[in-house]
Amino acid sequence: MAPEDAAAWKRGTLWQVRVQPADGDTWVQEFGLHTPGEAVAGFLAALVAHSSL
Repeated sequence: MAPEDAAAWKRGTLWQVRVQPADGDTWVQEFGLHTPGEAVAGFLAALVAHSSL
């Protein structure tokens, strides 16, 4: 998702993925302005493929 937070734009963050597992700590991965959308999509696809849902 694209962050709506102005502070994210100041950090150069365009994409932010937040993972909230049921039995673990929340973690966040941010991708910058120069990260291709295809790379973010690949990251998400790998995350979903290896999830324990």
